[in-house]
Amino acid sequence: MSEVTKKYTAAYIFFGFLSFMANIAPLIYYFILAMMNATVEQKVVLGGMFTAAALIVGINMLFKCHFRSAI
Repeated sequence: MSEVTKKYTAAYIFFGFLSFMANIAPLIYYFILAMMNATVEQKVVLGGMFTAAALIVGINMLFKCHFRSAI
């Protein structure tokens, strides 16, 4: 592998990680923040909402990946 290929592969992995964190990090941050300040009833509702949000994020991550040609 040439130096240019190694450089672009490293950049691809780095920016792929940043893209993943841009989708996941806010969800995790606000979930933890809300769980620290919530009552028991609110934690149950937050757990359900977190599950729904995690499913939506998962679907969005699948739609970002193109497993076949767009044509």
